[in-house]
Amino acid sequence: MGPFTRWGPRFWMGDIKSIFRAAFLLGAALILSGCASPSAKVGQVRVLCYNIRHGRGMDGRIDLERTARVIKSVQPDLVAVLEIDRATRRSAGVDQVAELARLTGMTYYFGKCRDYQGGEFGQAVLSKWPLTNEVLPLPGSPEFGARILQINRVQPPSGIPDLMFLSTHLSHGVSPADRLAQIEFINQWLQTQSPDALAILTGDFNATPESEELQRLLPHWRDVGAVNSAATFKADQPRIRIDYIFARPASRWRIIQTYVLDDAVTSDHRPVFAVLKATAQ
Repeated sequence: MGPFTRWGPRFWMGDIKSIFRAAFLLGAALILSGCASPSAKVGQVRVLCYNIRHGRGMDGRIDLERTARVIKSVQPDLVAVLEIDRATRRSAGVDQVAELARLTGMTYYFGKCRDYQGGEFGQAVLSKWPLTNEVLPLPGSPEFGARILQINRVQPPSGIPDLMFLSTHLSHGVSPADRLAQIEFINQWLQTQSPDALAILTGDFNATPESEELQRLLPHWRDVGAVNSAATFKADQPRIRIDYIFARPASRWRIIQTYVLDDAVTSDHRPVFAVLKATAQ
């Protein structure tokens, strides 16, 4: 048949089929990679700090589904949830920790602050990754309620170093004495850890950035939200910044993104969000 049989129409049709097959496989790979979690794809950690006021919004309604929608809107890997109930009368006996975990599809650990209205009141961590949980009581006056430091040692996916995720809710009294004692406790605990250990500290500190309490804390932590300093309280007309995300050591964290969510209804606090990436030592 001559050379035309070798290089003729049949050859070109086969070549075109190969090209389409390769294009299909490449497209499928890109789609699958897009379905991976945002942080797993690029080695980032997506963090949210949210005082939910037991799911009660500025409209007076308790609506955990609404709370869950706010959380899921930023696809976080780790969430510090403050002011959450387990089986209290005001929350109709609902285990809000388990319910919020179900609604967000995340695992959880609860940190109990105190017994309250037939149930328990405290804070929780929601996570996409395995972690361990430890709760340490903080010093303070009983009249302002028991406070804790919740310590979670996180095992992220490959590409992200192990880290500690800490959360707290400091006393709300007018006097800074309790908060100063609580900050000192956190600083002393920090001295027991390796100075190179990666850690993120989140919470409602009931103190503004220029306060004595925060000035005692900041030498040890990088204030992630300082780049925009957006107010977090009260949610409908925020005027002060009291909710934070901190990271240490400062030299090993790069801030990819950080902002306060524009939500004026779901709680009396606005959530604080950050995307962070650990750098090499």
